[in-house]
Order: sequence, then C-alpha cells, then structure tokens
Amino acid sequence: MHGPRSVDYLFKMTLNQKEGILLISYSGYFTVYDAKLFQRELELKLKSIRPEDYVLVIDMQEVRLSTPDLAPLLDEIKKAYLGAPFRYIYSVEADGWVASKPKRKEPARPNWSMVHTVDEALEQVKDGSRRAKKDAGHISD
Repeated sequence: MHGPRSVDYLFKMTLNQKEGILLISYSGYFTVYDAKLFQRELELKLKSIRPEDYVLVIDMQEVRLSTPDLAPLLDEIKKAYLGAPFRYIYSVEADGWVASKPKRKEPARPNWSMVHTVDEALEQVKDGSRRAKKDAGHISD
C-alpha cells in the first residue's frame, strides 16, 4: 500500500505471547492512508492470533483526524478490536481531543474496564493471573 504517510502519528501493536497480552497504541494526526494501513495491520494481527487467549490493552491518546470523513473508519477499527473475543479488554482513558468528545456508551461487556495508564492495565493483568493461579491451587500466599 503506497500513499502519503503522516509523520505525526503512531500506531503500534505489541504481542506478548508469554503473558497473553496484545497492546495496541495509537495517537497523533491520522490521514486516510494512515488509518487504512492501521486497519489492515489490525486485521492481519487479529487473524494471526486466537483473541480468546489474550488480554487486549488499548491506548488511544490525542487522535486527530486529517478529515472528518475518517471518523467512520476509526469507528470500524474500534469495532474490530472490541468485537474480537478477547479474554479481557483494558482501555486507557484518553487525553486531549478524544477525552473532550461527548462520552458514548461503550458496548456492554463484563470483561471491559477503563484504566488511567498502560502500566495500570498491565499490573491488573498480572494481578489477575496471580489470582487465577491461586484459585487453581498453583500458588499460595
């Protein structure tokens, strides 16, 4: 895929197979090309894993769109990761533009939580893993 790329955006997907965590971070100024590239990489990542074996951590900060026409595409991207059957989803509270938008009700998911930072999400994943192992009798206090 070729096209103009903005240098003011970031999207990154980090897969930690050992811990069972997929971290998706995105921020900055997105062009149509950037958003389509991100969407394609997300589709490939979701096809390469079994989401039910992973916890998803989403970190979306200060996303700015080059055109209002991008909003539906970013909504499609969000639906793709929220619609995948991850064990649990942590969403980092957004700053800036995203946080200033009126809050929309997120999908009703018993396995979805807001956190303040990526580190907070990772700590909760570790705490949850320790609790699950303790409950299964694999570790003791």
